[in-house]
Amino acid sequence: AGGLNGSCGACPPGTYSGARGATACAACPEHATTPSAGSTLVSDCACTAGYAGGIAGASDACAPCPAGTYAAAGAQECEACPGNATSAPLSTNASACVCPAGSYRDGAGCSSC
Repeated sequence: AGGLNGSCGACPPGTYSGARGATACAACPEHATTPSAGSTLVSDCACTAGYAGGIAGASDACAPCPAGTYAAAGAQECEACPGNATSAPLSTNASACVCPAGSYRDGAGCSSC
C-alpha cells in the first residue's frame, strides 16, 4: 500500500510508516485515512465520513453508519438523527437527516403535518 520504495521519505496520505526508518508504508484500515502525508502511527488513521470507530491498532476497523445515523470524518461513533428523522446509510452530516412523509422538520425533530 503506497510506499517509500526502499528509501526514506514521507508516507502518502492514507498510509503510515509504523516505525522510524521504515522503508515501506502500511495502509490505514479500510475506510480510514490520515489527514496528511508523513504519518508514522496507525493511530494517525481516522475513519472517513459515513464511518465511525477508533483506530488504535492495525486490526481496528471503521464501521459503516446505518440508516438513521451520520458521522463526519474522524468520528468515534455514529450520531443518531434527531427526533424521528432518518437518513440513508453512510450519511456524513445532520443535513442528511430527513423527516418521514407527512411530517416536517420542527427544531430538533419532526412534527406531523
